[in-house]
Amino acid sequence: WEDVFWDEKKIRVASTKTEHFEGKDHRWIPLFPQILEPLLEAFKIAKKGDTFIFSREITGSSNLRQGLNGIIKKAGLTPWPKLFQNLRASRETELCQDFPLHVAAKWIGNTPKVAIGITFKQSILIGKKQLQPPKQKTM
Repeated sequence: WEDVFWDEKKIRVASTKTEHFEGKDHRWIPLFPQILEPLLEAFKIAKKGDTFIFSREITGSSNLRQGLNGIIKKAGLTPWPKLFQNLRASRETELCQDFPLHVAAKWIGNTPKVAIGITFKQSILIGKKQLQPPKQKTM
């Protein structure tokens, strides 16, 4: 919880992949309106001294991916492959619709070049889905 800066409406995200570069050990993301309320609710029920937002009690596992997959399966759904990469790519595509590409890429932790590839790929997939004729119902 120490990485959530409520007053400044931002979150510090550790960047273990780039931490060996000077000044690249973390990045800042806005405390987006879509996550503010759920985050406040989680904070209210957090135990004193909890350091992680997603505790073992919430996920059922110390491994966040396994925990999230378990939650998805309990809901009767099938987890996506590469769950976190796909969630991150989807969010980047959403952000690129409302913010300049270089800003969205920085928040996600990508370069604009990588963001263009992700956004382009997502746009193609969305376009293909929209071009498919609706499935006929059989009786």
